[in-house]
Amino acid sequence: MSQNKIYLAVDLGAGSGRVLAGEFDGTRIELHELNRFDNTPVQLPSGWHWNIAALYQNILAGLKKAAETYGDSAISIGIDTWGVDYGLFDKDGRMLGLPYQYRDNRTDGIMDAAFAKVPKEEIYDATGVQFMFFNSIFQLLADVETKNPALNLADDLLFMPDLLGYWLTGNKTQERSIASTTQLYNPKLKDWDYALIEQLGLPKKLFKTISDPGDTLGALSADVISATGLSRTKVITVAGHDTASAVAAVPSQAKTPAFLSSGT
Repeated sequence: MSQNKIYLAVDLGAGSGRVLAGEFDGTRIELHELNRFDNTPVQLPSGWHWNIAALYQNILAGLKKAAETYGDSAISIGIDTWGVDYGLFDKDGRMLGLPYQYRDNRTDGIMDAAFAKVPKEEIYDATGVQFMFFNSIFQLLADVETKNPALNLADDLLFMPDLLGYWLTGNKTQERSIASTTQLYNPKLKDWDYALIEQLGLPKKLFKTISDPGDTLGALSADVISATGLSRTKVITVAGHDTASAVAAVPSQAKTPAFLSSGT
């Protein structure tokens, strides 16, 4: 078992995922890949969805390998994923169907429906986010327009890193960097833009207190401890959007470093 400090990371992209251990000796951190796995969407009669159950099982396998490699010494787990996608949960914490994959065609034409409710310029002025058909704003509006029954039953909206953190700990949150990918977060207010949410007819109750990177989400649940062998490890809410975490790790001492981000 290592005498260095061990920190675990779950890094999920739209094509693959991995669990890593960061071994810190006091001056430098060395990364070790514990497992790597595909992230393959599935096509169902309802459309394209993420196989979130398979992702979760692969994450547990990586965490179990961490315990086998380092013993029960890992200090924390951080989770980052791609942006915009989400799961809906009822009042008892049950997931209401598989999360949609962001390229599912249910958002076809939905941008025009949004602009009929709120001018494009107003949305951009409030959020500063590039218009992409798969942004959460348009996925949620598509759920409204198609009368998705899950939306009426939902009590919680959890974006992908927050969803996985909930399954690991039993605690729910909406982290700031992943919230910014929705095109419903107002960086000037540093909060959800509730006026925009109401104008679009989205359920206001789903947008809750936003947490910050570095906040403690909680200890692992009893079931996760049993499955992994990690009993002392806490989940920390990191910059949940993978791009935000990558930018935070840019190895530069400059006040305004330049960087190139190339994702999926």
